Amino acid sequence: MKDITVSVPDNEYPFFMKLVKNLDFVTIKEPTQKMPAKQGGITENTQKLTGQMPSPALEGKPMTTQEFNSWIEQAEAMPAITLQQAKTKWANKRKQLQQLIK
Repeated sequence: MKDITVSVPDNEYPFFMKLVKNLDFVTIKEPTQKMPAKQGGITENTQKLTGQMPSPALEGKPMTTQEFNSWIEQAEAMPAITLQQAKTKWANKRKQLQQLIK
């Protein structure tokens, strides 16, 4: 078994805990100490060290800031879906995930 530590924004914590509690194989430990606040985020620190933005993909070379901006513009140009469509897609995906973990 592996242990992981996850930092979740305060406003997302109830939703995250609701999802995690539905997973039968997860055990939740109360935090023993609060992690210190970080100076800058992953994006800022990576950019300072490498001059590049981290890639949104799992593999490959890091993106430059120009490539990242281009990727954002491309994503914003994609057609949007309604909230109802998004909820329906999420409900279907959730059912699939729950069947996989049973």
